[in-house]
Amino acid sequence: MIIGSVTLLIILGSVFYLAPHYVFKKTLEGRLSVADLALRESIELQGRSALSEVLLLADNPRVKGIYSSLQKEVGDLRTVTDKNRIIFEKYGKMLRDEVEPWLRNAEKVYGDRPRVQFHLPGPRSFVRTWRKPGDDIKLDDISGFRFIVAEAQKDKNIKLGLEPGREGLVYRAVVPVLIDGEVYGSIESGDHFNRYVRTHLKKDPQIKSFAIILKKDLETIMDFYIKEGKVKSQGNAILYDRSENITEEMLKRIIEKAHKNEHFDHDGLTYIRVPLKSYKGEDLGFMVMGFDFQAW
Repeated sequence: MIIGSVTLLIILGSVFYLAPHYVFKKTLEGRLSVADLALRESIELQGRSALSEVLLLADNPRVKGIYSSLQKEVGDLRTVTDKNRIIFEKYGKMLRDEVEPWLRNAEKVYGDRPRVQFHLPGPRSFVRTWRKPGDDIKLDDISGFRFIVAEAQKDKNIKLGLEPGREGLVYRAVVPVLIDGEVYGSIESGDHFNRYVRTHLKKDPQIKSFAIILKKDLETIMDFYIKEGKVKSQGNAILYDRSENITEEMLKRIIEKAHKNEHFDHDGLTYIRVPLKSYKGEDLGFMVMGFDFQAW
């Protein structure tokens, strides 16, 4: 009888001790899950805003007319030679002039100039509207590294998502330019992924720090970006971006913990690890966000 009473007390004591911890853990997991979802929805919303821009341009009769006239004059939009380069450049200037008023108006309204790029089939670069006139028309073959553009043109379908490249990790929205079912080129808009992240973080004061960590093997495709000193290697990974309040020593410990846990505590903050995937579902790395749980 006495043993049974003692056992019951131990069980009750354990319940009263563990219950608050269990509730706290589940509450924490729930709030971090909401935070993860909010980040993903924010980035997707920004990406779809970029997509709406290029959808309108790809369906614009005047834009299609410029592509059609260029095709009639050069014959093959995929082939750029010393002889016909001046013709491509002429129509590139027409495209730039056509969309420039819209770009300026968008910049006034939103504060940022949309980064819109026109492509030729191949794919080949055509007009980069964020560059100054004279440096905006490039006719380089980009088939070897701009795979999202190549797939959009091949599939004749919209492509949306993350792609690492020479200019870093970019969230891209690509729409093919179709005339009578044929691909005459494509149009792309988007921005660097860390700009999307920072835009979201400004809206959430509970997030006090963050870091974007990419896989080491992305160094090859991001070689220009690394040579320019915009990102750097961090052990067996690439440090793409971080908040100013994360020191080198803190970052090492945070990365170690993030490799082992989906969420963890460090230096008074609760961190969550968010996996990063390319538009094709490939593993690119992860980012961590530190929350002030006491502020909730």
